[in-house]
Amino acid sequence: MLPIGERRRRIPPARRASLALASLLAAACASPPEVPVPPVVAPPPPPVDGDRGVGVAEVGRFVIRSGADTVSIETFRSSASASRSDMRIRGGPTLQVGTEVGGDALIPSATLLFWRPGAPTSDPPDVEIVVTFSDAEVSVQRTTLGGGQTTERRDVQPGTMPWTNPSMILLEQVVRRGRAAGVTSVPLYDALGGGALSEAFLAAGTADTVIVTLPDAEFHLAIDALGRLVGGRVAPSGATISREPLTVN
Repeated sequence: MLPIGERRRRIPPARRASLALASLLAAACASPPEVPVPPVVAPPPPPVDGDRGVGVAEVGRFVIRSGADTVSIETFRSSASASRSDMRIRGGPTLQVGTEVGGDALIPSATLLFWRPGAPTSDPPDVEIVVTFSDAEVSVQRTTLGGGQTTERRDVQPGTMPWTNPSMILLEQVVRRGRAAGVTSVPLYDALGGGALSEAFLAAGTADTVIVTLPDAEFHLAIDALGRLVGGRVAPSGATISREPLTVN
């Protein structure tokens, strides 16, 4: 790991970002408020690079609910070569995830933008992370709100995918990667978790279901013939996942 241009003291915002996402989701699923919270209303993200060349495959949103309460909404716009999503957690931060999608369902690069709770996305993000994978190495550039910047390079397993919980657009890509490569485990790099390495284990259920086991969650997912995540639940909380189409404007 080779930090460049900034002391380590500027790295913790990224770690706090990941902990905030994971803890807020867990708390929301485990202890929903007595008064239902209205769903977060967010327009589809702007067009991704390559939309004009390959056409927009879909514009929609993933919604995680605990009972009648909305826990998080991740609106997305995807094409054959890229995706962009805007994820908002109830009472918590906002995360935007942009990816390129290459052959064998790999993601060669991803950009993650993180805003603290209550901060409008028209403001500069608190943390910006650009992740680039090349063979068995990942290069990570982190920029914090104050202008501090670090660049790190480290060895990873070939085929490592970017990850941050609970991004369903990334989880869907992990499932697609497993199917494209014919593997039952996919190595992950958690850019918001300070570079934590882990694995997603995939186990087939029925013909159209898959169980994805991660260190911090287990997802029971329904998958369609195109490999899209169309619904599911999170164990052990029982929170449900739904995919909802949106109209392209």
